[in-house]
Amino acid sequence: MSTLAKTIGNRLKAARLAAELTQEEVAAPLGIGRAAYSNIENGHSLVTVDHLLKLPEILQKPVT
Repeated sequence: MSTLAKTIGNRLKAARLAAELTQEEVAAPLGIGRAAYSNIENGHSLVTVDHLLKLPEILQKPVT
């Protein structure tokens, strides 16, 4: 996957860890499985716009 996907994944992982959440706790409200969310964090999949709109509420942090 692209460098962009890896950069986004790394930032999401950092935000998730800062919020002290597991991958399952982030994936469930997004309506995806833990493995699918793991692929996003690892840069193997791109995050969708719908997920980007939900992540600030889940992570309690703006997505910038």
